[in-house]
Amino acid sequence: MSRRGRLQYDSADGRPATFGCRILRSDAARVVETGRALVESCRLRGTEYDEATVVDFREFHEAIYGARFVPVDLNGSQFAQGPLKLFLDREPGPRMAASSNLATLQMVMHSMARSYRWQSDEGRDVDTFDTAYSSGLLEAWLDRLQTYGENADGDELGEDVGGAGE
Repeated sequence: MSRRGRLQYDSADGRPATFGCRILRSDAARVVETGRALVESCRLRGTEYDEATVVDFREFHEAIYGARFVPVDLNGSQFAQGPLKLFLDREPGPRMAASSNLATLQMVMHSMARSYRWQSDEGRDVDTFDTAYSSGLLEAWLDRLQTYGENADGDELGEDVGGAGE
C-alpha cells in the first residue's frame, strides 16, 4: 500500500517497545482511529496504489509502531510462518482475533508490520496488510483493540477483557 519511511519504535511515554510491554490507552485509541480510516480508504478505493490510501496507511503504520505493537525484542518469524497464516485466513482469522489476548494482538501486528517491511525491502508485491484487510482480520483486530481500550481501568490497556462468545 505504501513505501515505508523512518518509523519510531517508542510510545509517547518514551519507553522502547518490548514484547508484553504496557500499551497506553491513548496510543491504542490512535491506532484504532488511523486503522478505521485505512479500512474506510480501502473500502472506497481498493488496496491498489492510491495517494489517499497511502497517506492513511502511513498514518496507521506509524501509529502501530508508536503504540509499541512492533517490539524490538520479538523474533516473530516462527509466528509469521504458522499462526499468522491462520489469522490471515478469511475463515478462522477474524474469529481468532475477536478473542485474542493483548499479547497475541501484539504478535499479530508485529508479524504483519515486519512482514511488510521485509517484503518492501525485497521489492516483493505481496502485502500482508492487503490480505489482512480483504480477509477481515484488520477490522476484527481493530475491534478487539477497541474493546481493550474501552475496558481499560486507567491509562494502560488491561490483561484480558474476554472475547467474542465468552
